[in-house]
Amino acid sequence: MLDNPRYSNVDLDTAVRVNNTICNTDAENWFYKKWKGTDPTTPDVNTRCHPREEEVYRKMDVLRDQYRKLHENMNMPFPPARPFNEQKELITKCKLYDVFKKMPKVSLLHIHNAAALSLEGLMALLSNWPNLKNKPIYVVTKCGAAQQRHILGELLYSHAGIPEGYYEELELFLKTPAKKAWLENLLSFKSVARTESFPYIWDEFNNIFRRTGELFGDETFYLQYHKMAFCEMMDDGIDYVEMRCGFQDFTILDEQQPENLEVWETLGYRTAFLDVIMQARGEALLQMQGKTIDVRVILSARRDLDINDLDARTKMLKKLDSAIVWQQLPQYENMILGFDFVSEEDRGKYTYEFYQELIYGRAFNGYPYPNTQAEAHSYHNQNSVPELPRIQLLDFYLHDGESLWPASDNMIDAVVSSRFRIGHGFNMVKYPVFTDSDVLEDGVQGPILEICPISNQLLRYYPDLRNHAAYELMKRGIQCIISNDDPQILGNPGLTYDFWETYVGMGVGMYAIKGLVFNAYACKYMANKRPAPLLPEDYDIMIADFNANYWIPFINAASLMPLQEF
Repeated sequence: MLDNPRYSNVDLDTAVRVNNTICNTDAENWFYKKWKGTDPTTPDVNTRCHPREEEVYRKMDVLRDQYRKLHENMNMPFPPARPFNEQKELITKCKLYDVFKKMPKVSLLHIHNAAALSLEGLMALLSNWPNLKNKPIYVVTKCGAAQQRHILGELLYSHAGIPEGYYEELELFLKTPAKKAWLENLLSFKSVARTESFPYIWDEFNNIFRRTGELFGDETFYLQYHKMAFCEMMDDGIDYVEMRCGFQDFTILDEQQPENLEVWETLGYRTAFLDVIMQARGEALLQMQGKTIDVRVILSARRDLDINDLDARTKMLKKLDSAIVWQQLPQYENMILGFDFVSEEDRGKYTYEFYQELIYGRAFNGYPYPNTQAEAHSYHNQNSVPELPRIQLLDFYLHDGESLWPASDNMIDAVVSSRFRIGHGFNMVKYPVFTDSDVLEDGVQGPILEICPISNQLLRYYPDLRNHAAYELMKRGIQCIISNDDPQILGNPGLTYDFWETYVGMGVGMYAIKGLVFNAYACKYMANKRPAPLLPEDYDIMIADFNANYWIPFINAASLMPLQEF
């Protein structure tokens, strides 16, 4: 073994001094230290925000260390090293979970509306469906040669074309506990044994969306689902949410009216689903009196659509241009934030493939069929929107950097094209160039990353959360926020579980946790201020408001909690 030529012959005092210097240098770029006036080592009362803050953090650190040692001494697997769905009950019993339950999360910035409600909430809604609408729901219970069009557990409003014995009416089905448990497993990743048996987890993940997809075509279901999801968010200390939202049509299945299953034939998709989301918010506020929530949407299309297929490209172009027009309408200008391409990245299209035709293409142009191109120009003229590159008219919040391939360069495309935030983005750790302030214009290190710890674990990117790249990224100064992605499927409603995993599993400190929450608050503040630019005084306003209305009340509450030893 070679000796270290620099330190092999020094004395103990020198070794300790060098050790401390390396540790301090290694930690000096943590993202939260870049806040204006929030260095915890300064004596300013506005930075420390509460005389008991250090005491609370110290007690929490002690609890975390004891929690880890408890599992080591009893030779039990450390919970963040095992699948969340296996350890969820154990996590809920941890005293640190109670602390994070009380912590204000402020903003939930990465969640898909078709999986936004908890599994428990969804099952309650399905059980109560007969009281909401006189329209039965059927569940597919058998597949085979006679029934190949649908999958097990798929929920449908009609059993037409499905043979007798291959389906049951849901109301009766749910009255049998074993059958209810069977369906719960198919609508979520609740069962560890079931999810770990899939050779490719994304296949089952997409199947869950397929099982519930038809339900959202009913306006009443769509309304109730979102209302209950908003109530769950408010109950977990969230008062602002941005949802990735697909273009939803409400089908007409009433006997008095003909079915209308295809409404996307013309440019200018129907906006009824946006109105129902806002109605759901209003009803949620009435139910959760004394609490509030602001709702925004990031419209989305699937990234597995092939833009070389003329019909698929037309569909994506129509969605993009419709989003551009809607954002100009008074009733939606404060609701629609931008656009994203969602779903699995590794088997989807490269982001670079979307550059020319979609992201940087001129709005209302690029349609492959002459009739749709003429329609697009007509739509453009009717709505008086400038014919500029789409990226100048619409902000992109791209899902990128959620990949297992070392050579995937979608992360680069996302940093170039996403102005504010990137969905997931943990692959940024493979690009040290993004932490070099001289590389990007004005020293900006790129958009904020939306980190979803439990999603990343259950979709098998980081089976052991102690290895998650977010820790390294935050050390490098990359701004991040914490989100839950798909709580119905993953079992993590609200943000308490994901913050617990971030603190206990990734091992970040409470000042970093505070920074993550502050970033979520800042995103809310900036969204409400758009399109006006942020001014230097805005940071002082944000910090003062965040401390007074969110963090000081939390520290007060946490300081009174029994944070004694296990």
